Amino acid sequence: MLADLTGFLRDWEFDGENTVRMLTTIDGREIMQVRLPLGVEQIELEGRPDGICPDGYDTALDLCRSRLAQSEGEGNSRELTADEFLLLQGEGMLFYQRYLVLFQIGEYSRTVRDTDHNLALCDFVEQHYPGEDRVALLQYRPYILRVNAVSRAMLDLNDGNAESARKRLENTAEIVKNMSGVASPIFEFEKLRAIQHLNAILDQIQERSLSKRDLLERELHDAVEREEYERAARIRDQLKELGDQ
Repeated sequence: MLADLTGFLRDWEFDGENTVRMLTTIDGREIMQVRLPLGVEQIELEGRPDGICPDGYDTALDLCRSRLAQSEGEGNSRELTADEFLLLQGEGMLFYQRYLVLFQIGEYSRTVRDTDHNLALCDFVEQHYPGEDRVALLQYRPYILRVNAVSRAMLDLNDGNAESARKRLENTAEIVKNMSGVASPIFEFEKLRAIQHLNAILDQIQERSLSKRDLLERELHDAVEREEYERAARIRDQLKELGDQ
């Protein structure tokens, strides 16, 4: 018999200012729940966001690395298959959905961890998968680099190291500027937006200390321009909470 979630949802009514909560389960797992107007997303905070271990591996990236290493060990070097690419692409989307929420609520260490994973995933696909459809994943690398760099910079700023944050953002902007090899309008858009975003934050650092409000306001502007209205609503909620503090 299917479970009815009505009672659960009534206990946590949708409130635009209370959409994310962290919990520890009975067995000690850390999870994150995101309240949506019509339901709830539950996201594992360790390992894959969906809690699945593909063929016993922590991630699909680990699984595919093992498969290729085994083939090489047997003298049968091969490339990723189309099905393996789709497996990796799907995993990248799951990590993106988690780090987007983590970034918005200021969980920068975990955002770095997840964006590191997706950058490694991009590198692996670029090296081992020749299919033209790999562009669907690689075109977002400038965006992933941007979020990774900003998260690391925020950790630097939290430690009082503005100079380290500035150098990190400058280096990343230069890396993105010199990126090439992906024939996609989305890639060019993400590349331009990443450079603009990184430079805007650099300007803020030079003018004054960058606060969480500054970062959220910048992300809100970006979300509205991208027409990502659900993301924009979550950021507005975070700004409202800061206003009450």
